[in-house]
Amino acid sequence: MMSAYEKLVERFYIAQREIGSLEGKKVLVSLSGGADSSVLLHFLHSLGVQVTALHVNHMLRDTADRDEDFCKGLAAALNVPFYAHRVDVPALAADKKRGFEETARAVRYDAIAQVMDEQNLDLCATGHTANDNLETLIFNLARGSGSSGMAGIHPRRGNIIRPLIYATRDEILTYCAEENIPYTHDETNDSDDYTRNYIRHNIVPHLEKLNPNVAEAAARLSFAVREDSATLETLAAALIESNGSISMEKLRQSEKALAARAFKLAHRAALARFSTDGQLEAQHIEKMWKVVESQLARTQISLPGKIRAVVEGGVMVFVYDERKKDS
Repeated sequence: MMSAYEKLVERFYIAQREIGSLEGKKVLVSLSGGADSSVLLHFLHSLGVQVTALHVNHMLRDTADRDEDFCKGLAAALNVPFYAHRVDVPALAADKKRGFEETARAVRYDAIAQVMDEQNLDLCATGHTANDNLETLIFNLARGSGSSGMAGIHPRRGNIIRPLIYATRDEILTYCAEENIPYTHDETNDSDDYTRNYIRHNIVPHLEKLNPNVAEAAARLSFAVREDSATLETLAAALIESNGSISMEKLRQSEKALAARAFKLAHRAALARFSTDGQLEAQHIEKMWKVVESQLARTQISLPGKIRAVVEGGVMVFVYDERKKDS
Protein backbone atom coordinates (compact mmCIF):
# COMPACT_ATOMS: atom_id res chain seq x y z
CA MET A 1 0.00 0.00 0.00
CA MET A 2 1.35 3.42 -0.98
CA SER A 3 2.13 6.05 1.61
CA ALA A 4 0.45 9.43 1.36
CA TYR A 5 3.72 10.89 0.04
CA GLU A 6 3.99 8.24 -2.68
CA LYS A 7 0.36 8.81 -3.66
CA LEU A 8 0.98 12.55 -3.97
CA VAL A 9 4.06 11.91 -6.11
CA GLU A 10 1.92 9.74 -8.39
CA ARG A 11 -0.73 12.48 -8.67
CA PHE A 12 1.95 15.10 -9.29
CA TYR A 13 3.48 13.14 -12.17
CA ILE A 14 0.03 12.91 -13.79
CA ALA A 15 -0.33 16.70 -13.50
CA GLN A 16 3.09 17.19 -15.08
CA ARG A 17 1.64 16.07 -18.41
CA GLU A 18 -0.04 19.46 -18.53
CA ILE A 19 2.06 21.74 -16.32
CA GLY A 20 5.48 20.62 -17.58
CA SER A 21 8.69 19.99 -15.68
CA LEU A 22 9.56 22.16 -12.66
CA GLU A 23 13.25 21.38 -12.89
CA GLY A 24 15.24 24.60 -12.62
CA LYS A 25 12.07 26.66 -12.12
CA LYS A 26 11.60 29.22 -9.37
CA VAL A 27 8.07 28.71 -8.04
CA LEU A 28 5.92 31.01 -5.93
CA VAL A 29 3.44 29.13 -3.72
CA SER A 30 0.18 30.92 -2.94
CA LEU A 31 -0.07 30.03 0.75
CA SER A 32 -3.35 30.51 2.61
CA GLY A 33 -2.43 28.31 5.54
CA GLY A 34 -5.14 25.74 4.83
CA ALA A 35 -4.38 22.07 4.32
CA ASP A 36 -4.15 22.24 0.52
CA SER A 37 -1.64 25.07 0.23
CA SER A 38 0.36 23.96 3.30
CA VAL A 39 0.79 20.51 1.77
CA LEU A 40 1.67 22.10 -1.59
CA LEU A 41 4.50 24.13 -0.04
CA HIS A 42 5.83 21.17 1.95
CA PHE A 43 5.52 18.74 -0.97
CA LEU A 44 7.23 20.92 -3.59
CA HIS A 45 9.98 21.73 -1.09
CA SER A 46 10.48 18.00 -0.47
CA LEU A 47 10.92 17.47 -4.21
CA GLY A 48 13.75 20.01 -4.26
CA VAL A 49 11.79 22.69 -6.11
CA GLN A 50 13.04 26.21 -5.43
CA VAL A 51 9.98 27.70 -3.73
CA THR A 52 8.96 31.07 -2.32
CA ALA A 53 5.78 31.57 -0.27
CA LEU A 54 3.22 34.38 -0.55
CA HIS A 55 0.32 34.93 1.85
CA VAL A 56 -2.38 37.48 1.07
CA ASN A 57 -4.19 38.72 4.15
CA HIS A 58 -7.66 39.76 2.94
CA MET A 59 -8.59 41.15 6.38
CA LEU A 60 -11.97 39.43 6.09
CA ARG A 61 -11.96 37.58 9.42
CA ASP A 62 -10.89 38.09 13.02
CA THR A 63 -8.47 35.19 12.53
CA ALA A 64 -6.83 36.69 9.41
CA ASP A 65 -3.75 37.86 11.33
CA ARG A 66 -3.46 34.43 12.93
CA ASP A 67 -3.34 32.84 9.49
CA GLU A 68 -0.68 35.29 8.33
CA ASP A 69 1.49 34.51 11.35
CA PHE A 70 0.97 30.79 10.81
CA CYS A 71 2.08 31.01 7.16
CA LYS A 72 5.14 33.02 8.14
CA GLY A 73 6.08 30.36 10.67
CA LEU A 74 5.47 27.51 8.22
CA ALA A 75 7.77 29.12 5.64
CA ALA A 76 10.42 29.81 8.29
CA ALA A 77 10.38 26.16 9.42
CA LEU A 78 11.22 25.15 5.84
CA ASN A 79 13.69 28.02 5.40
CA VAL A 80 11.61 29.31 2.49
CA PRO A 81 11.47 33.03 1.53
CA PHE A 82 8.15 34.52 2.64
CA TYR A 83 6.12 37.55 1.56
CA ALA A 84 2.84 38.84 2.96
CA HIS A 85 0.41 41.32 1.41
CA ARG A 86 -2.34 42.93 3.47
CA VAL A 87 -5.38 44.35 1.68
CA ASP A 88 -8.65 45.50 3.25
CA VAL A 89 -10.90 43.49 0.91
CA PRO A 90 -14.23 44.57 2.53
CA ALA A 91 -13.34 48.25 2.05
CA LEU A 92 -12.04 47.69 -1.47
CA ALA A 93 -15.11 45.65 -2.45
CA ALA A 94 -17.39 48.42 -1.21
CA ASP A 95 -15.38 51.02 -3.11
CA LYS A 96 -15.39 48.99 -6.34
CA LYS A 97 -18.99 47.82 -5.81
CA ARG A 98 -17.95 44.19 -6.26
CA GLY A 99 -18.47 41.03 -4.21
CA PHE A 100 -15.98 39.86 -1.58
CA GLU A 101 -15.03 36.70 -3.50
CA GLU A 102 -14.40 38.52 -6.76
CA THR A 103 -12.42 41.27 -5.03
CA ALA A 104 -10.35 38.83 -2.96
CA ARG A 105 -9.46 36.82 -6.06
CA ALA A 106 -8.38 39.95 -7.96
CA VAL A 107 -6.30 41.13 -5.01
CA ARG A 108 -4.65 37.73 -4.70
CA TYR A 109 -3.64 37.52 -8.35
CA ASP A 110 -2.41 41.13 -8.34
CA ALA A 111 -0.17 40.29 -5.40
CA ILE A 112 1.06 37.14 -7.16
CA ALA A 113 1.96 39.12 -10.28
CA GLN A 114 3.77 41.76 -8.23
CA VAL A 115 5.91 39.30 -6.25
CA MET A 116 6.70 37.19 -9.30
CA ASP A 117 7.87 40.28 -11.16
CA GLU A 118 9.89 41.71 -8.26
CA GLN A 119 11.57 38.39 -7.40
CA ASN A 120 11.98 37.20 -11.00
CA LEU A 121 10.03 33.98 -10.39
CA ASP A 122 8.95 31.63 -13.19
CA LEU A 123 5.68 30.11 -12.01
CA CYS A 124 3.04 30.40 -9.30
CA ALA A 125 1.57 27.23 -7.80
CA THR A 126 -1.87 27.18 -6.19
CA GLY A 127 -3.30 24.40 -4.02
CA HIS A 128 -6.34 23.45 -6.11
CA THR A 129 -7.27 19.78 -5.81
CA ALA A 130 -9.47 17.23 -7.58
CA ASN A 131 -12.29 18.16 -5.19
CA ASP A 132 -12.03 21.81 -6.21
CA ASN A 133 -12.28 20.65 -9.82
CA LEU A 134 -15.39 18.59 -9.03
CA GLU A 135 -17.06 21.58 -7.37
CA THR A 136 -16.19 23.73 -10.39
CA LEU A 137 -17.74 21.19 -12.76
CA ILE A 138 -20.95 21.13 -10.75
CA PHE A 139 -21.11 24.92 -10.72
CA ASN A 140 -20.46 25.11 -14.46
CA LEU A 141 -23.06 22.43 -15.14
CA ALA A 142 -25.66 24.40 -13.17
CA ARG A 143 -24.85 27.52 -15.22
CA GLY A 144 -25.09 25.66 -18.52
CA SER A 145 -21.59 26.66 -19.55
CA GLY A 146 -21.21 23.97 -22.22
CA SER A 147 -18.31 21.62 -22.88
CA SER A 148 -15.74 24.28 -21.96
CA GLY A 149 -17.11 24.22 -18.42
CA MET A 150 -16.48 20.49 -18.20
CA ALA A 151 -12.78 21.15 -18.83
CA GLY A 152 -12.75 22.20 -15.20
CA ILE A 153 -9.76 23.83 -13.53
CA HIS A 154 -6.84 23.73 -15.93
CA PRO A 155 -3.60 22.40 -14.42
CA ARG A 156 -1.83 25.30 -16.11
CA ARG A 157 -3.00 28.73 -17.23
CA GLY A 158 -0.05 30.80 -18.42
CA ASN A 159 2.38 30.92 -15.49
CA ILE A 160 -0.19 29.67 -12.94
CA ILE A 161 0.10 25.94 -12.17
CA ARG A 162 -1.89 23.50 -10.00
CA PRO A 163 0.45 20.61 -9.13
CA LEU A 164 -2.10 18.91 -6.82
CA ILE A 165 -5.10 19.11 -9.18
CA TYR A 166 -5.30 15.31 -9.44
CA ALA A 167 -4.99 14.75 -5.67
CA THR A 168 -8.17 14.38 -3.62
CA ARG A 169 -8.91 16.27 -0.43
CA ASP A 170 -8.78 13.01 1.55
CA GLU A 171 -5.29 12.35 0.17
CA ILE A 172 -4.23 15.83 1.23
CA LEU A 173 -5.50 15.31 4.77
CA THR A 174 -3.85 11.88 4.98
CA TYR A 175 -0.58 13.50 3.90
CA CYS A 176 -0.96 16.08 6.68
CA ALA A 177 -1.47 13.31 9.23
CA GLU A 178 1.41 11.12 8.04
CA GLU A 179 3.91 13.97 7.58
CA ASN A 180 2.76 16.00 10.61
CA ILE A 181 1.94 19.04 8.50
CA PRO A 182 0.05 21.70 10.51
CA TYR A 183 -2.61 23.84 8.86
CA THR A 184 -5.26 26.41 9.74
CA HIS A 185 -9.02 26.30 9.33
CA ASP A 186 -10.91 29.05 7.50
CA GLU A 187 -14.21 29.46 9.34
CA THR A 188 -15.90 30.91 6.27
CA ASN A 189 -15.65 27.46 4.66
CA ASP A 190 -18.24 26.24 7.18
CA SER A 191 -20.93 28.58 5.90
CA ASP A 192 -23.24 27.83 2.97
CA ASP A 193 -23.42 31.53 2.10
CA TYR A 194 -20.85 31.00 -0.65
CA THR A 195 -21.82 28.93 -3.70
CA ARG A 196 -18.77 26.68 -3.59
CA ASN A 197 -19.37 25.86 0.08
CA TYR A 198 -23.01 25.00 -0.66
CA ILE A 199 -21.91 22.62 -3.41
CA ARG A 200 -19.27 21.05 -1.14
CA HIS A 201 -21.61 20.53 1.80
CA ASN A 202 -24.89 19.67 0.09
CA ILE A 203 -24.27 18.23 -3.38
CA VAL A 204 -20.91 16.46 -3.33
CA PRO A 205 -21.87 14.11 -0.44
CA HIS A 206 -24.79 12.78 -2.50
CA LEU A 207 -22.53 12.19 -5.50
CA GLU A 208 -20.07 10.37 -3.25
CA LYS A 209 -22.86 7.97 -2.28
CA LEU A 210 -23.18 7.08 -5.96
CA ASN A 211 -19.41 6.90 -6.44
CA PRO A 212 -16.96 7.37 -3.54
CA ASN A 213 -14.28 8.24 -6.11
CA VAL A 214 -16.36 10.90 -7.89
CA ALA A 215 -13.61 13.54 -7.60
CA GLU A 216 -11.20 11.26 -9.46
CA ALA A 217 -13.87 10.49 -12.06
CA ALA A 218 -14.45 14.21 -12.57
CA ALA A 219 -10.71 14.74 -12.99
CA ARG A 220 -10.62 12.11 -15.75
CA LEU A 221 -13.60 13.76 -17.45
CA SER A 222 -11.93 17.17 -17.35
CA PHE A 223 -8.69 15.78 -18.78
CA ALA A 224 -10.55 14.10 -21.66
CA VAL A 225 -12.45 17.31 -22.43
CA ARG A 226 -9.22 19.35 -22.37
CA GLU A 227 -7.57 16.91 -24.79
CA ASP A 228 -10.52 17.09 -27.19
CA SER A 229 -10.65 20.86 -26.84
CA ALA A 230 -6.95 21.22 -27.63
CA THR A 231 -7.43 19.26 -30.85
CA LEU A 232 -10.42 21.38 -31.88
CA GLU A 233 -8.56 24.59 -31.02
CA THR A 234 -5.70 23.53 -33.29
CA LEU A 235 -8.13 22.88 -36.15
CA ALA A 236 -9.94 26.17 -35.50
CA ALA A 237 -6.66 28.12 -35.39
CA ALA A 238 -5.84 26.78 -38.85
CA LEU A 239 -8.85 28.71 -40.18
CA ILE A 240 -7.37 32.03 -39.04
CA GLU A 241 -4.83 33.84 -41.19
CA SER A 242 -1.69 35.40 -39.73
CA ASN A 243 -3.31 38.85 -39.88
CA GLY A 244 -6.29 37.65 -37.81
CA SER A 245 -8.78 37.44 -40.68
CA ILE A 246 -10.87 34.37 -41.55
CA SER A 247 -11.79 33.29 -45.06
CA MET A 248 -15.57 33.18 -45.48
CA GLU A 249 -15.15 30.27 -47.89
CA LYS A 250 -13.26 28.28 -45.24
CA LEU A 251 -15.98 29.07 -42.72
CA ARG A 252 -18.70 27.85 -45.07
CA GLN A 253 -16.82 24.60 -45.54
CA SER A 254 -16.47 24.10 -41.77
CA GLU A 255 -18.79 22.67 -39.17
CA LYS A 256 -20.52 25.25 -37.00
CA ALA A 257 -18.75 24.01 -33.84
CA LEU A 258 -15.35 24.53 -35.44
CA ALA A 259 -16.30 27.95 -36.82
CA ALA A 260 -17.51 28.98 -33.34
CA ARG A 261 -14.10 28.18 -31.89
CA ALA A 262 -12.43 30.16 -34.67
CA PHE A 263 -14.69 33.14 -33.87
CA LYS A 264 -13.70 32.94 -30.21
CA LEU A 265 -9.98 32.66 -30.97
CA ALA A 266 -10.03 35.58 -33.43
CA HIS A 267 -12.11 37.72 -31.04
CA ARG A 268 -9.76 36.91 -28.16
CA ALA A 269 -6.77 37.93 -30.28
CA ALA A 270 -8.50 41.21 -31.16
CA LEU A 271 -9.18 41.94 -27.48
CA ALA A 272 -5.48 41.44 -26.73
CA ARG A 273 -4.48 43.58 -29.70
CA PHE A 274 -6.67 46.51 -28.67
CA SER A 275 -6.32 46.01 -24.88
CA THR A 276 -10.06 45.64 -24.25
CA ASP A 277 -12.12 43.11 -22.31
CA GLY A 278 -15.16 41.05 -23.23
CA GLN A 279 -16.36 37.57 -23.98
CA LEU A 280 -18.33 36.15 -26.87
CA GLU A 281 -21.68 34.66 -25.87
CA ALA A 282 -23.99 32.29 -27.73
CA GLN A 283 -25.97 35.17 -29.23
CA HIS A 284 -22.84 36.60 -30.85
CA ILE A 285 -21.80 33.22 -32.25
CA GLU A 286 -25.28 32.79 -33.74
CA LYS A 287 -25.15 36.20 -35.45
CA MET A 288 -21.77 35.45 -36.96
CA TRP A 289 -22.81 31.97 -38.11
CA LYS A 290 -25.96 33.35 -39.76
CA VAL A 291 -23.76 35.71 -41.75
CA VAL A 292 -21.73 32.70 -42.90
CA GLU A 293 -24.87 30.78 -43.87
CA SER A 294 -26.48 33.74 -45.64
CA GLN A 295 -23.34 34.33 -47.73
CA LEU A 296 -23.65 38.08 -47.32
CA ALA A 297 -20.87 39.85 -49.20
CA ARG A 298 -20.68 42.85 -46.85
CA THR A 299 -21.85 43.33 -43.26
CA GLN A 300 -20.69 44.25 -39.77
CA ILE A 301 -21.40 42.75 -36.34
CA SER A 302 -20.83 44.50 -33.00
CA LEU A 303 -19.07 42.27 -30.47
CA PRO A 304 -18.10 42.58 -26.79
CA GLY A 305 -14.99 44.57 -25.95
CA LYS A 306 -15.66 47.28 -28.55
CA ILE A 307 -14.80 44.90 -31.39
CA ARG A 308 -16.52 44.72 -34.79
CA ALA A 309 -16.50 41.71 -37.08
CA VAL A 310 -16.39 43.15 -40.59
CA VAL A 311 -17.20 40.95 -43.58
CA GLU A 312 -15.87 42.31 -46.85
CA GLY A 313 -13.86 41.00 -49.80
CA GLY A 314 -14.50 37.38 -48.88
CA VAL A 315 -12.98 37.59 -45.39
CA MET A 316 -14.07 38.37 -41.85
CA VAL A 317 -11.79 40.73 -39.96
CA PHE A 318 -11.95 41.91 -36.35
CA VAL A 319 -11.41 45.64 -35.83
CA TYR A 320 -11.68 48.16 -33.01
CA ASP A 321 -15.12 49.78 -32.82
CA GLU A 322 -14.85 53.37 -31.64
CA ARG A 323 -18.51 54.09 -32.35
CA LYS A 324 -20.24 51.79 -29.86
CA LYS A 325 -20.08 50.81 -26.22
CA ASP A 326 -19.41 47.21 -25.30
CA SER A 327 -22.32 44.93 -26.22
